[in-house]
Amino acid sequence: MSKRPSSDDEWDLHKDEIRKLFIEEDRKLSDVVILMTQQHGFRRTKAQYERVLKRWGMKKYDTKEDWLFVAERVKERKAQGRKSHVEVRGASVPISKVKRQISRYEYLLTPFRRPASNWNMTHPYIRVYTPPPSTEAIPTALVAPFYYPDSIAEPVSSDMFINWAELTPWHQFMHFIRILNSNGPVSLLSIPWTTENRISMDYYESASTETKELMTRDQAFTIQEWINDVSMASLLEFDFPIAAVYNDPGSFVPPTPDGSADINVNNMYDLSLRSTQLEFIKLAVNLISNNHDTGRTVPVMVELAKDRRNLSLLKSMLDQKLLTVGAFSEKLLVAAARFQNLPLLRILVQYGVDINSREGGQIFCLYDALACAVEGCDEDMVTYLLDHGADATEHPDDYFPYASMLDFAVEHGNMNIINDMLTPRPNFRFGCPQITLQTLRLATLYGDHRIIQLLVDRNPTLLDKIKSKSWLLSEAAATRETVSTLTYLQNLGMDVTATNEFGEGSALAAACDNANMPLIYHLLNSGADIDGVALGDTRCDEDGIDAPLSGGERLRKIRGKAALHIAVEKNYEKLVHFLLDKGADPNQCCRAYPLQIAAHKGKNTIVKMLLEAGANVNAVPEIYENAYRYGDEPFNLIKDQPAVQLALESGCEGVVFTLIGSGAEIPSGNSEVAVQGMKWNPLRSAMTGGNRRLVLYVMEKADLGRWEPHKSLAECVRKFGCDFARTLIEDGIFTTKALHDPRVLCNAVYEGGREFVERLVFSTKSNLGELPPGYGAAGMALAVRLQEENMIQLFLDAGVKPYDVTCLPIFGEWKSWLREGTSALEEAFVSCNLPIAKMLMEACGTILNDMKQITRNRGILVAYGTAIEIGRPDIVKMILDTGLDVREIDETIGFGPANGPRCSSLQRLLLLCRDWNHRSYEVAETLLEHGAVPNYPADGVVPNYPMPPVTDVQLSRVLQNGAG
Repeated sequence: MSKRPSSDDEWDLHKDEIRKLFIEEDRKLSDVVILMTQQHGFRRTKAQYERVLKRWGMKKYDTKEDWLFVAERVKERKAQGRKSHVEVRGASVPISKVKRQISRYEYLLTPFRRPASNWNMTHPYIRVYTPPPSTEAIPTALVAPFYYPDSIAEPVSSDMFINWAELTPWHQFMHFIRILNSNGPVSLLSIPWTTENRISMDYYESASTETKELMTRDQAFTIQEWINDVSMASLLEFDFPIAAVYNDPGSFVPPTPDGSADINVNNMYDLSLRSTQLEFIKLAVNLISNNHDTGRTVPVMVELAKDRRNLSLLKSMLDQKLLTVGAFSEKLLVAAARFQNLPLLRILVQYGVDINSREGGQIFCLYDALACAVEGCDEDMVTYLLDHGADATEHPDDYFPYASMLDFAVEHGNMNIINDMLTPRPNFRFGCPQITLQTLRLATLYGDHRIIQLLVDRNPTLLDKIKSKSWLLSEAAATRETVSTLTYLQNLGMDVTATNEFGEGSALAAACDNANMPLIYHLLNSGADIDGVALGDTRCDEDGIDAPLSGGERLRKIRGKAALHIAVEKNYEKLVHFLLDKGADPNQCCRAYPLQIAAHKGKNTIVKMLLEAGANVNAVPEIYENAYRYGDEPFNLIKDQPAVQLALESGCEGVVFTLIGSGAEIPSGNSEVAVQGMKWNPLRSAMTGGNRRLVLYVMEKADLGRWEPHKSLAECVRKFGCDFARTLIEDGIFTTKALHDPRVLCNAVYEGGREFVERLVFSTKSNLGELPPGYGAAGMALAVRLQEENMIQLFLDAGVKPYDVTCLPIFGEWKSWLREGTSALEEAFVSCNLPIAKMLMEACGTILNDMKQITRNRGILVAYGTAIEIGRPDIVKMILDTGLDVREIDETIGFGPANGPRCSSLQRLLLLCRDWNHRSYEVAETLLEHGAVPNYPADGVVPNYPMPPVTDVQLSRVLQNGAG
């Protein structure tokens, strides 16, 4: 059988056309696949396109910097009264996309929000120009009237919603800003400040409901969402971030009765052009109203607060001593320290904000103002905070990795701040922070001899700890580039040969991490043990400290390793040779053997060195410790696998044959090699490595019948493609039985090998007389998910029914996952692919018009139930037009969790509407028109679900149909 051509040359032949369709015409990749097949006969799968596009580096999306450049150019041209069109890389960008991207990034164009990077440099591949008169230009307003498709529901009056909207504080605030003159800042200080404007429900209920203009149900739903956003009602039970109101004020502007917006939101994006006080008070309104998106709001406010007029405005707000304003000021304290605004911080402290409060709005509240000042090395701010009661003695948050603020200051290496923290302040109860061995260890890590001496002078008891716990300091000193820190501590009494009671502590291992040969020579001459095991970043056990060392990333990498293991892991060939010459043990196990590490890394030269030094070629750890708690590689990948297995899985051909030549054992199938009671599959390991020659070698040596050939063949198809797998089958390496596994078929479908899939289906059907249950169903369901219509037709021609269900789950790439019990028909409904759904329903034939047959076929019922639950009106209508009785689905399968109460399709839709704002009322009404029972089950065995909030018309519809 001839092979289907799939060379790189064929891809390159179509590269320009693919670029034109995908980049210049901005088409979806799925559309490109179809067009290339129809117009050029180039038949490839979407997965193959994704791999090739990645290899070509052909990206469709532009960067944030590109859109910042476009946004500023459009803004400049708009100020000059010029319209704009945008081209990127020669392709015209749709107006809708330009408008959307500008709305995302335009707020960053103010001086207070510009990124530090030089993003406004020239972008030669971007062109912004004036369009011809006949071409639609980018709209000047970023908000459009509320126009939505008509619904089958009767419309309701919009007057009440508009009356509600006009009473919201934000709407009134924007009207207030609009009427201010250019001298607004002076007026602002004299306007009474109102923090709450609660409107009673009586007023809402008395709002006019006279029908002047009708609003569709979708419009009403959108207005309701908008009101929820303003009141933050939807966030009372759920915690997820939302965009701040000032980023997209358009969604907070209600329509007037004629459908237009009465506020130009473009003027609201950046009020600092008119007055920084206007911008400051706008952000203050937003910050008072909610706790969300403060990460972007607060830094801008701190920057604006550098203006003395805004500080005066803030003081006038704080003078009123309102609770909401006080909460708002607490959000600014830490940010004032972080962005080094000392005048703002002084005002906040003077008005009683807790100086030790933490920043909020995050899962873990790590930093307080003092931590931010220390991190920024702001000496004046640190002094002010300490003089006003900031606590530097301890940090009670478990997620802050420092025992005290002194340790944090030591890591940042500012002598003046350290001295300031150690200066007594009798007026405050906290006192000075304690100087511990942990503090000294941090100073050693950063190699500042002045700080080391200062700490020792302030706490002379450290000299005894230097001698009694030398290993904690010697490893830290050995991470430095020079010998000076190590010798400095040796002069204070540190012993580089000392270890703890478990034999842990190796400065030599720390020096080997950077291959620091002068330091390595010095340690060996000082008597360091060449096979010593590093303690790493474990904290001191004194002083009540037991967590990992803060700032100890350099030590974390060496924890639990000896010098030879580190040298092998780092691929330091000369250092490995040196250590072996000096007597390092090649068979020392530190959660793994050096030979295992070398095999995993694929370094044949180091493997040969270790074998010549006497390394055991088949050694694996006798007691395997859980390497995941160390969180390092390669140990958390090696586990208890022998070196030859690791080499096979790395695809390192030279290493594999070196190990086999030295006696490494590979399970043959007849005499299995057991490693600590575990058996390994050499064929699967070779497949994982992706080396074809190694795969063929193992196949020649092993008895495939003992190694799950169907799984191996499935892996082969996934790793090497259909052509290589077909060659192995033709050579007789795999038996026909291996072809009957649905995992092999699904991997072939995913790889797009239509000829190979056809062969698998034909061979299986010929050998067994018919396709096994679930075999064709799995292949066709995956073809539906991948939208491969030709492949779907292949399965239909082979006699596979769209409602046949899979018999086992299929795992692989995320796009090729299939759950047990799904069908091609259900997958078409899940993907909302109407053309494929129609194609499959036509293939079902007359069974869809026979309710008795449908009731006996669970695959059809489950697929129909899925379609109803998803709530696509067009798909549901297509199903119901076949004459389906909805009650049959409710009575046969029902909806809801497997171990919980069941409900009807109608109840399920209404629950989705309530819990997730699922727009399914149209589908619910369609179900009612086709006989759905609102009060299912009638006997009351299963309790009815509560009705979610609906409009009057919707509630009336459900009640008219018998809901109780």
